[in-house]
Amino acid sequence: MKDNSKFLISKEPKYLQISNEIKVFEAAWQNRVPLMLKGPTGSGKTRFIEHMAWKLKMPLMTVSCHEDMTASDLAILSSKIIKNFPEFFHLFKEKNFTYNNISQNNRNPLLFS
Repeated sequence: MKDNSKFLISKEPKYLQISNEIKVFEAAWQNRVPLMLKGPTGSGKTRFIEHMAWKLKMPLMTVSCHEDMTASDLAILSSKIIKNFPEFFHLFKEKNFTYNNISQNNRNPLLFS
């Protein structure tokens, strides 16, 4: 296992909770339910994720996606994650998960070929 300490956030990021987003995120994390954060630039998405990574003591790598990012860029990033963080790779091969008695299938067709 690689040393992920350089990806840990050591100091609590300043974050002001607005509603129940922390509770919702923690429930999703515990049940391995994926989330997508959407909002305009500067709305606090990155700060929230930094706060949750600190709170959950999990490593965090951020990638700034933009309109010039290519499929090749994403493939390189994916291969680096697989190579450098094999302890998380098992999460990507889950074919389905259940949350709140609702089953969801992974939408990656490569898992089923």
